Amino acid sequence: MRRPRTRRPTPRQRGGLPVNNPPRTILFATDFSSRCDRSLDRAMLLATQWNARLVLLHVLEKRRAAMPDDARRAEEARLHGLLRAEFGSHAGETETRIARGPVGDTVVAVAGETGADLVVTGVARYDELGDFVLGSTVDRLVRHSPVPVLIVKKRVRTTYDDIVIATDFSVCSGAALRTAAAMFPKAQLHLVHAYHVPFEGLISKDVNRDAFEKERSAEMATFLSGLSLPDEIGARLSTHVVYGETENAVESVVKATGAGLAAIGTHGRSGFVAAMIGSIAEALLATLDCDVLTVRSR
Repeated sequence: MRRPRTRRPTPRQRGGLPVNNPPRTILFATDFSSRCDRSLDRAMLLATQWNARLVLLHVLEKRRAAMPDDARRAEEARLHGLLRAEFGSHAGETETRIARGPVGDTVVAVAGETGADLVVTGVARYDELGDFVLGSTVDRLVRHSPVPVLIVKKRVRTTYDDIVIATDFSVCSGAALRTAAAMFPKAQLHLVHAYHVPFEGLISKDVNRDAFEKERSAEMATFLSGLSLPDEIGARLSTHVVYGETENAVESVVKATGAGLAAIGTHGRSGFVAAMIGSIAEALLATLDCDVLTVRSR
């Protein structure tokens, strides 16, 4: 695969999403397992960075939710204590919640009740090879959460200084770009589009690829022009038009830039469908070796 070409778009006129619009309330769902420490550390860092309210949620399993009243109250008191202990030295505004019901649906419901602007979660587990396993709860959140979902995979070492955004030139990928730019107003943004060449074997590969790359680069410029991005966002945005599969293209730019976060829309013309995660988004979620922000367009 050839190295991706990088272009910086001309700064746009002001308009559209506010330049700095970070979340005011973050919802962090925990099951108290050791794998939650990464996502909790990231949630607390973001809450401090944004001066945001942080809500810690634990959803009771069906077995414990069906306890007698006295036993349930004692269990909830114990869990509230565990949640408060999770905050540690975090000095910002905090709240603990215990809820009952199916985990994914309950997290979505509590996000609405608390006015959360972002849900933070981790992966379900790591398999014997150390790969990420998302799990049904994360799958449910990505499909149905009305607000962006941040899936934390890596240990917290720094802020998100570089962010890669996948685009298929759809409305939802535009929403992912706007959301990432607004949440992280100091980060460098890298917009990636992957392309294929139909019937590539029938004519010269180099000529064919060059023609298609120019065509897709022109589409990228049209796409960005239609977004009417503020000058501030345009000044920190680079574009990458890459030949190959979407997941490989995004991964290559993540590695080249050292990005700690990738942002994707959860439906669009290249497979990001509303009723399910979609094969492309699912592949990105499972294979990217960085944290992932998913954004549903409305």
